[in-house]
Amino acid sequence: MITIPHKLGTPAAELSPKEFEAEYERLARRVEQAEKMPGRKMTQAEVALWQKDWKAFSNLRGYTADEIAEYERWLDMHGGFTAGTLKWSTPAELHRAIVAAAVKRSEPVSAKAASEYKIPLPDGYAPDKKQNLMIRVSSKSLRQ
Repeated sequence: MITIPHKLGTPAAELSPKEFEAEYERLARRVEQAEKMPGRKMTQAEVALWQKDWKAFSNLRGYTADEIAEYERWLDMHGGFTAGTLKWSTPAELHRAIVAAAVKRSEPVSAKAASEYKIPLPDGYAPDKKQNLMIRVSSKSLRQ
């Protein structure tokens, strides 16, 4: 599983389903449009470099800093899931898996996503209405 820090905007688990789908589709189009060699299979050496340092690989292929940033956000939108670790056919299925995984890690999640996807939240989650999130709080703060 790829781990990417959430420095690229709102974490995917905190987006509503509608926001996630719009951002995912926008980034998928941008990444596809920026592809330097569409349809060409990478050599084993290219695959090895991409796996070791995909940013260096992208720089060598001539991607701009903006294109690299958009690709990084697109990776981030996958919540660490790759095609080999999760099968999905729609952005909604991917987003549901991302939100469920975030709940297992006790991370904040979109209140709307948790509700729409019918993801059960364990004890200790409470609404943060200001940000429309469900956040994990300690049991001590729940009693106060």
